[in-house]
Amino acid sequence: MTCNTSTVPPKAYIQDLQVIEINSSYLRCRLPYMINIACYDNSGKPVDLTSRKDSRSFLVTPGPPYTLSDENWLTAIGCNDMVLGMGFGNRIYGGACASFCENSRDYGGVGFCPNNGNGYSPGNGCCRIPIPRGPRFLGAQFTDTSETMYQLPTSERSRLFPCSYAFVEEKLTSDQSNFSYPLSYLNRSIDDVTYSWGPTPTQPVIRLDWGIGDENCRQAQRNASTYACQDNSKCVDVQVDVDAVVQRYYCLCLQGFEGNPYLTSGCQDIDECADNPCAPNSDCINTPGSFNCSCRRGYAGDARRSGSGCTKLPKSNIIKTVLIGTIFQSFS
Repeated sequence: MTCNTSTVPPKAYIQDLQVIEINSSYLRCRLPYMINIACYDNSGKPVDLTSRKDSRSFLVTPGPPYTLSDENWLTAIGCNDMVLGMGFGNRIYGGACASFCENSRDYGGVGFCPNNGNGYSPGNGCCRIPIPRGPRFLGAQFTDTSETMYQLPTSERSRLFPCSYAFVEEKLTSDQSNFSYPLSYLNRSIDDVTYSWGPTPTQPVIRLDWGIGDENCRQAQRNASTYACQDNSKCVDVQVDVDAVVQRYYCLCLQGFEGNPYLTSGCQDIDECADNPCAPNSDCINTPGSFNCSCRRGYAGDARRSGSGCTKLPKSNIIKTVLIGTIFQSFS
């Protein structure tokens, strides 16, 4: 990972991917390019784009320990094209989808992608393929479907737009807006086509899983000299691919601790009392990884702000006992 200090603020990169979030088990990065483009001339014949300086037909992750997460889609935007996605890791994965536009009246309109949690609902000028966990290499190839759709020979095909594009993006949540783009982007001159991102102002985000080594926690803990998790941390197994052929692990600070679990003394105790978790009329005592709340004298309860708190006890009846000495006289 490198740091570009020429920007304000500085930006972190892994190769040409800008890192926008570092998580305990994954990274989120911006993808600045398409992973493949298919264009056709006026007669419907494919145009060879391999001579372009930025030409590509696949996405390669930055290498171990990074692999593509199953929280990504392979997305294709275009009209009357089918895209075939092939992923390679510890095994080969494949999937396909076709993108269509309703008719020529869509020209100048908006293309949008499905976003119902599974990606299979119809979009307009867009389709998506789920990506399984584990690929280090993802390729995309287009096939023109206009002949199949309209039963016309190549010489008589009429495409709405000359080009289609494929890219990878992180899955959206149900409360996020569908990905959309101007359909006019598909109508760019072939001479102006570039693999750099362009349909929307913001580059798509992809998620890369990561972990340590090629062992699970149980195996890694056998060798104290290479085991990465430090004091006050725990080990979590990572399933690299869908078949769990390869496993890795990552480290997390224990509950009540924070910091970097890979550094000596990296997980430091959190002083929960600093956030005042106890109720009024109570005292907070910080303990390693936790804290205790206790009601002060004259109050009772669990002493927690989130609980019953501390309730003032009723005044006790004061019983005054007057001991009057009784003098017993003994008469002999």
